[in-house]
Amino acid sequence: MTSRLLKVKGTQLSYRDFGNTERLLTGSAVGGSFSGNLKVKGNYLHYMDNSSDQKRLLGVLTGNTGTAGKIKNKGDELYYIDHSGNERRLSTITTYYTDAASVDGEVRRSFEDGQISESFSTIRNGAGTNSDDSSSPMELRVETDVVEDKWDRIKRILMLFPTTDIPVGAVILSVGLYIHITSHADQFTQTYAINVYSSNPASDTALIAADYGTLGTTPFATEKAISTLVNGAWTSFALNAAGRAAIIKGGITKLGLREANFDAPNNTPSWQGANLAAAVSIKTSENPDSTKRPYLKVTYIT
Repeated sequence: MTSRLLKVKGTQLSYRDFGNTERLLTGSAVGGSFSGNLKVKGNYLHYMDNSSDQKRLLGVLTGNTGTAGKIKNKGDELYYIDHSGNERRLSTITTYYTDAASVDGEVRRSFEDGQISESFSTIRNGAGTNSDDSSSPMELRVETDVVEDKWDRIKRILMLFPTTDIPVGAVILSVGLYIHITSHADQFTQTYAINVYSSNPASDTALIAADYGTLGTTPFATEKAISTLVNGAWTSFALNAAGRAAIIKGGITKLGLREANFDAPNNTPSWQGANLAAAVSIKTSENPDSTKRPYLKVTYIT
């Protein structure tokens, strides 16, 4: 470990992660002093700040062991071995599921064949016609009408997560969104994809048709081609800086899924035949197997 990776900076402890991003940790004052500016004492990691005040940080047990006193970087995080030989991580990793206090479901603008057929721009930008927050699975979908160059269905997914216990002052290091795929299909020759975006439903606990228009267009992760998904398996999205910034500390985080190559950017796809669809179905909080609910895994430091 070099001074580039770990040093005292003002009243905080500064380290560089493996992506060379500086991260700051704030210790609690304990009084007293010791020789040197950084050491493991008991279960804590102690440092002397630039005002010669002793501060300490208590890491979270990881279940691993090692040589007492050792300090190291692993990915985006800082670890140390306490004097009992237990490894501790100086960050918190918490999983958040959709639940009764944070709705998930689908919203759509859709019509039956021959009832109404619309241009892609109209069906994308028009008002929602339906919502469903009580079924599992829920579906993202883009579908053509029987009338050439017309479309009769776009569905989007909203997911809210109760991130209420993340301290307001926390620094979020990483976020992963995990969804369990029930089924998928892409009947087009063009590539349809799925990605994560913001959402802003009128209520945290129920969806209405008007929520169709509340999803954002800034991608929060790297898109995934629908054709590459695997039925009966998990897929995950590592949120980018915009996505991490959308995590509401001490509140409800509001995310959504929409088609990423045509719906979100408002690019009109080619009409390739009647009743063709690109679709993804995922498990929801209403699924009988609660372990298959969508969830966020958030890593942060306080």
